[in-house]
Amino acid sequence: ILMGNTWWSVQSSVDEGYSMPPEDLVELTHLHEPAIVCALEARYKEDIIYTNTGSILLAVNPFKKIDGLYTLEMMERYWNHE
Repeated sequence: ILMGNTWWSVQSSVDEGYSMPPEDLVELTHLHEPAIVCALEARYKEDIIYTNTGSILLAVNPFKKIDGLYTLEMMERYWNHE
């Protein structure tokens, strides 16, 4: 199901040249619930809690403090949908 999305593979890891899912999930080859959950999980593991889906901003609660999360630069990045 998820293998149609080019960024995902069963053996993937950051150490093995694994690439992150796109910042905007509309770029996924197959936009369905399993692909979205897998993409959010991969980004969460890298402390990337904000993800765009078109004009919608998804946020995952990190349950910890992440340095630089609420800087003006970070807020402008998502306000401008970069």
